[in-house]
Amino acid sequence: MAKHKQAYERLGAKVLSLPDVIAQSVGFMGPVMITAGAIFGSFYKVTSPTIYAPWLALAVLVIGFGSTFVTRARRPASSELNDLTKSTA
Repeated sequence: MAKHKQAYERLGAKVLSLPDVIAQSVGFMGPVMITAGAIFGSFYKVTSPTIYAPWLALAVLVIGFGSTFVTRARRPASSELNDLTKSTA
């Protein structure tokens, strides 16, 4: 009989406590906020024409997201290469 394997891996058997959740949230949001502050600081009180750079970056982001729905998805390598197919061993 096959053993049930969890879909995720845990580091410990206990449930996360509130300080653990806060530490993880701060650890994740810290670099995000620092990056956001750096981007904001690079455009704050800048005269035109560079003031349009954030709008141009947003337009490139929208075009990128739009292109994911327009372009054809790539075929998996396992369907193209015989070396990557599942073996029956």
